[in-house]
Amino acid sequence: MKPDDKHEHYSKFEPVWKRCRDAVAGQRAIQEAGDACLPKLEGQEDPAYDSYRSRALFYNATGRIVDAMVGLVFRKPMTWEVPEAMKEWLDDLALSDETSTDFAETSLYETLSAGRGGIWLTYPAQAKR
Repeated sequence: MKPDDKHEHYSKFEPVWKRCRDAVAGQRAIQEAGDACLPKLEGQEDPAYDSYRSRALFYNATGRIVDAMVGLVFRKPMTWEVPEAMKEWLDDLALSDETSTDFAETSLYETLSAGRGGIWLTYPAQAKR
């Protein structure tokens, strides 16, 4: 398998994850997704569909719930129990100037939005700390 090849399960679920993320993003994303989220009605021509799509309303309960759930999880500061030698790594966990709390919030948000998530980190062999 080449690096750019997608696993068959990934290809199968990619449109589902896109619709989930669109639902979290809200009305504009739903409208922009077109047929993926707002299928054409039977016999509907393009001009009528475009008008229908522009008038479509989407109450974004999904996005509000995801935001609320992330807020509930992080309502109190995170605590870490790590060896002393690793504590300095918590300030920039992914070497991207992102705090460990920001990293965890982003990871949880993605997992709640799509129903799954992953973290892929690569460190240089001699990461300097």
